[in-house]
Parts: sequence; C-alpha cells; structure tokens
Amino acid sequence: MAESDEPTTKPERRETEDGEEEYVALTVGHMTEGKPLVFLQVNCRSICNKILEFWNLIDTCNPDVVIGTESWLSEEINNAEVFRDDYITFRRDRSMSTRGGGVFICVKNYIDCREPWTDYDFEMIAVEVKVRDTKIFLGNCRDLQSSKRGHASYRKISSPN
Repeated sequence: MAESDEPTTKPERRETEDGEEEYVALTVGHMTEGKPLVFLQVNCRSICNKILEFWNLIDTCNPDVVIGTESWLSEEINNAEVFRDDYITFRRDRSMSTRGGGVFICVKNYIDCREPWTDYDFEMIAVEVKVRDTKIFLGNCRDLQSSKRGHASYRKISSPN
C-alpha cells in the first residue's frame, strides 16, 4: 500500500440523507481486503476494572470488531476513558438506577460503519459494517425477552431492510 492509502486513525463523521450519522473510512484501500474480518465477543463484567486486561486481549487477538456485554458503563464515563481511538465505539449503557448491564460494539476505524437505527429503551445496538461492497449487520443486545417491545426491536436487528 502506498503511504496515502494507509488506514486513518480518525474516520470522517458525516450525516446521511435520512439524517443518520455514519463513520466513513477516509482511505481507498482497507487492511481487510483479501482477508476475513476477525470478531471477538467478550463478557466484561465491568470493563472499568479490567481495562488493561481488555486491551491486552485486543492486542493479542487483533480483532476488526469487538462485541462486548456487561460493560457496566454509565453516561458519566467517556469513551476515551475506556476505549482507544483506533476503534469506533457504539455503546448502550444501562440506566443509573441499576448496577451491571451495558453493551458495546467497537469497529476498527478504517472500516466504514454506522448505526442504522437507535433504540435507547433497551440495551441493544445495531451496527452496519461495509466491507468490499458487502453490508454486514451486527447486533448486540441483553434481556429482550422481558418485553414485547424488546422483541419488536430484536426483529429490527434481524431484518434491517
């Protein structure tokens, strides 16, 4: 790859025609070309007290996408306190009234991605990843069986079109 084709560490944020926000890689060539995406799923059970172990795992596995549950994060905790800037982080924290919960999806910052829709009532995230003219829809959720509305939100993830 030429130097100008190296993946950027700061993806461009832009608004789509329907008013949604997406993150777009600023490079022509992606490091993912010619190789499969690497996914890592982790149950953190409080990422704040395991940040070093979490990033050691990330450095060892070098995943393109990290899907995490039980982050135990709250709105008071900024992404920069936990996550590095070589990933775009989407997260849904549990309300302050209860301990535990929370989900996140981190995508390498040279991969085009966006949240196709948002539902703040549930611990649920949907992220669309674009690689080599292919869209992949990822979902991460917790405890949706407790409500009918949760089931409806789950159907949005499983049938995004």
